[in-house]
Amino acid sequence: MSFLKNLFNPKNSPPADAPPAPAETEALPALHSELQALRLDLAARDEQIARLAAEVERLRAQQDRLAGERAAVQLESLMSELASPVTQLTTQADLLENQGKPVQARDVLAITRRLIRALERRGLALAGVPGLQTQYDPAKHQPIHAGVNPQPGQAVTIRFAGVTYGGKIIVKAIVE
Repeated sequence: MSFLKNLFNPKNSPPADAPPAPAETEALPALHSELQALRLDLAARDEQIARLAAEVERLRAQQDRLAGERAAVQLESLMSELASPVTQLTTQADLLENQGKPVQARDVLAITRRLIRALERRGLALAGVPGLQTQYDPAKHQPIHAGVNPQPGQAVTIRFAGVTYGGKIIVKAIVE
């Protein structure tokens, strides 16, 4: 260690043209060996870091793939559940619009409720009930008329329910 201190300390450095001291000459092979071992350790560490980075990337890609597969399965399940009510609605639309046959509003509502229940089972939620009196909250409500801005806490009536998904407001309830 004193050799290294002397080597880097300009006060104790011998002149540039002076031959190395015998003790310094004897220590050089050991220092070269130690330096080579440190270089090998550093190279091995760099290789290990590269392997671990590749493994992390592989795991991320696998996680993304699995998440995509899970989402596809959930979406397929939802679409399967919605398929029947959707086909019933299109049939009722054809009966009314193309065949001139009457369609009962009660039948349309029953199908609509099935659609809403299927969406609710997947996390969609209606926020508020039309006709319900509530206190105005600008984070949850939107006035029905432009230019009319109720004060927070003011009594308002919900005209159109809001919609949330996963606790996040997708559509604010429309109030007057």
